[in-house]
Amino acid sequence: MSIFPNLGDNQPQFKKQFRNSELGKLSNSLTHEQASDIYNNPLKNSRYYVGWLKALDRRDIRTATKNKVPQRKNWPNIYEKLRAEELLRKYSEWGTRTGKRVGNKWYVIADLDLRNFTKTLWQQLEKNFLLMKTRQRIKHIKTKRGYHDIFLLDELPSNGAIYHTDKFGVKRKIGDILAVGRQAQALGSMDKEESGEGKWAWQAKNIQEISEIWKKYFLEIECQEKLESNLVKLQQEVKQKEISNINTNKSQKSSENISKNTYKLFKLENIRITNKQATKRANHYRVNYLDKYQNTGFFFLDSYFRDKKEMIQPNLVGNFLLVRGYKYQFYLKTY
Repeated sequence: MSIFPNLGDNQPQFKKQFRNSELGKLSNSLTHEQASDIYNNPLKNSRYYVGWLKALDRRDIRTATKNKVPQRKNWPNIYEKLRAEELLRKYSEWGTRTGKRVGNKWYVIADLDLRNFTKTLWQQLEKNFLLMKTRQRIKHIKTKRGYHDIFLLDELPSNGAIYHTDKFGVKRKIGDILAVGRQAQALGSMDKEESGEGKWAWQAKNIQEISEIWKKYFLEIECQEKLESNLVKLQQEVKQKEISNINTNKSQKSSENISKNTYKLFKLENIRITNKQATKRANHYRVNYLDKYQNTGFFFLDSYFRDKKEMIQPNLVGNFLLVRGYKYQFYLKTY
């Protein structure tokens, strides 16, 4: 029985590519049953999958994950010894670290989670995205909740977000740009399927070039260079509010001490709210959360943001911007 069915005239060329790939080298050490499982899997027989492994199955890029959580401490800074197929057998998934060099390009992922919205909205967003990819002739990976799109860039961007603004002016976050110190499940993992036709990744000078194309399909990419400039303004506004709230009857010395207080902005990414507890102060809540590494933490929701108390509920997952004072950190906004 041939392990390369239905390849026609391309069979010898594909066999040569397969033998030289990481998957082909690994197959020499597999049992007959394990090899048969790999060879007879249509996904793992594809040139795209073999090319994917050849490019990304490297110890500085691959990472061990389970339920999308990295399994090694300090994972962004260590090498993963287990190969992709070994990780798949052990965890049924494997991840790739972004912000790494692939050839002379930087490896970046756009992660879209479209199924978090109403059916009508995500179907329209999906239609726009797939139309764009068809016209650009670039492949992508279909996930359980959306898509992974691969970028190879001359310039490494900061992490960012993907937004959609509807006809009523409502702006919604629909995904993330994973560029520095982030990871995503790779092809071969559960619920990750090859899709589309053409090249395996976008290739561009920088994220701005891709962003100009995405805008034509009502998909906005914003990286944190723009966000950081907004954070400086927010920091100044917070400090000014604190100063304006000082009792004018207090001494000049007290005013000077307060004006020297440093308030820092603190970002929490992809956290899940576990519970919300009322405190002794009116309209004042303690909000507990788990981050993506399952670490616990908390922040406060004070009376100034009482209109947000109904929005922030247990099991809410998102990104939060906080302001940190002397001892505690308070909710400022969602970004």
